[in-house]
Amino acid sequence: MNCSRSTSASLPDVNGWVENSIHYDGSGYSYLQDNWNVPASPSNNDPLIYLFDSLEDSCRCNTIIQPVLAWGCRQYTLWWCSDGGHYWWFASWYVYSGGYVRSSVINVNSGDYLTGQIQWYSGGGGNGCSNGFYSISSQDNTKGQATNLSWCDSTLLPNAEPGVLEAYRLSSCNQLPNTSSITFSNLASTPSQNAWGTEIHVSSPSCGWAVGAGPTATTLYWHN
Repeated sequence: MNCSRSTSASLPDVNGWVENSIHYDGSGYSYLQDNWNVPASPSNNDPLIYLFDSLEDSCRCNTIIQPVLAWGCRQYTLWWCSDGGHYWWFASWYVYSGGYVRSSVINVNSGDYLTGQIQWYSGGGGNGCSNGFYSISSQDNTKGQATNLSWCDSTLLPNAEPGVLEAYRLSSCNQLPNTSSITFSNLASTPSQNAWGTEIHVSSPSCGWAVGAGPTATTLYWHN
């Protein structure tokens, strides 16, 4: 994962955020949750796909916390994959300018019903924090499994993104998940919002990128 929105200089390869919904609230968010189903796998084994909801700092450049559904290899060591693989996997992340912390990974299957939840708690909560912390939960409701991460943070993050598609090593539309959209439903946040903005960060390859953002759901669109 990467806080940056940058893409590769060798277009049309996509290496970063593709499309998302967003809302900035200066008071900061103490809660964000939605649900989505694991889509069909890409037919091409090469890309790295991330689908998630998230909270970020004000500049969207230093801190992001997120329950992330991923497909593909995140890191190759010589000729073999040392992190991730050609399957769907789910984990909770805290990414900052100097690195990242990630929970344990659970493997999930196409069709599984997921919950991504981020919640802030005041106090320590018995986890070594003294002035508040965020709990990031990645739940597979179909399997009855979850993987969680807590991170000390006394300041509420002001940017909420209920639905995000991020992709790497993507140069053609048939490398995307083999479906035409994904919906992040049952959206709830504190503070709540009635209107969410949308962003599309790439134009090539031209895959019919579009974002539908309503009060309780975000749908990300593409074509294969």
